[in-house]
Amino acid sequence: MPNQYDKILKEILNDVIDTLISRVIGFKVVKIERLEAKLQVTDEREADYVLKVTTEDGAVFVLHIEFQSNNYAKMPRRELRYWLILTDIYELPVIQYVFYIGNEPMSMKDNISSPTTNHKYNLVNMKDVDCETFLKSNKPEEIVIAILCDYTKKGVKIFIHWRK
Repeated sequence: MPNQYDKILKEILNDVIDTLISRVIGFKVVKIERLEAKLQVTDEREADYVLKVTTEDGAVFVLHIEFQSNNYAKMPRRELRYWLILTDIYELPVIQYVFYIGNEPMSMKDNISSPTTNHKYNLVNMKDVDCETFLKSNKPEEIVIAILCDYTKKGVKIFIHWRK
């Protein structure tokens, strides 16, 4: 709910907003169209992983991880939205990683940029990760991750045997 001061200020500036736009900001405007100013949004998101991480050197941050199985063109915008929400809630630095696990060659961008805003996140193509990292593990859970990598380049065949 806007306060009384905001209402009075908007009333006073209503007839001169175009003057501020042209003389102060400096835009040479041909047309101005007023859009709805009430920006009510209900936006529930469920991230894949949101973790509070403390490193050996004492750094504390939120680590946000997403897994993406297709080349989602709006991924940079989606990550920016997550970053804003996580930063607002936790008030800590947010570091983001998107792990691409799709079959098609990865073509997603890892950033969004406009004249006034830039946002970048880390994009990892699992096909570029060496499967040996996981295949040599003694933990079955880690070996399974090798399926996400391009193990065919190594001439490796992975078999999964399920026992009841």
